[in-house]
Amino acid sequence: MIPAVLNEAQLQLFETIVASRNKVLPSAKLFDESGALRGPWNVEVASPALGTHLERLADAVRTQNSLPPRLYEVAILAVGVHWKSQYEWFAHEALAARAGVSPAALALIKDGAPAERLSGQLQADEAAVYKLSVELLQTKRVSSCTYATTKQALGGDDTKMADLCMTIGCYNAVCAILNMFNVALPPGAPLPFPEPADAPHSP
Repeated sequence: MIPAVLNEAQLQLFETIVASRNKVLPSAKLFDESGALRGPWNVEVASPALGTHLERLADAVRTQNSLPPRLYEVAILAVGVHWKSQYEWFAHEALAARAGVSPAALALIKDGAPAERLSGQLQADEAAVYKLSVELLQTKRVSSCTYATTKQALGGDDTKMADLCMTIGCYNAVCAILNMFNVALPPGAPLPFPEPADAPHSP
């Protein structure tokens, strides 16, 4: 959906997204060749009544999170791997690296490695966040041991635990959008994960 065909509410959200995301993403990751938004944003613009609120939450995860970027990016990447979400990994691998997550750890996370294999590759708090994220995604629960260990790694901070959970929840929604609409990467960008042959197309 390019600006010329948007109604007033859609255009307002389009401009809000551009103003916010231009600060962290290069144009090639933000816009496709037609001038429409990439990522989940084209879908959000198609339904501004709901898309506005998801965008506000995602923006708050990035700008108001009590977790530092290296921690919330680890959680986001765990969600991306769980969904095998092409665009999510494409966008957030670079952001995680910029935040200080080691290249060796990123390679293991991408392969879906268990938390034990990342020992020594992630900082202690990063490893705790990764283990909890993977456990929640895979089992739909978090054990009392994992919860207590992660909370201790985060300084016993209830706000950080809440923000971690909401970060995971937000990016599950984002990945659902990306996968349902088969959001494309820029031309020439390699796919992070194998892609099924039959997939729907972006709006």
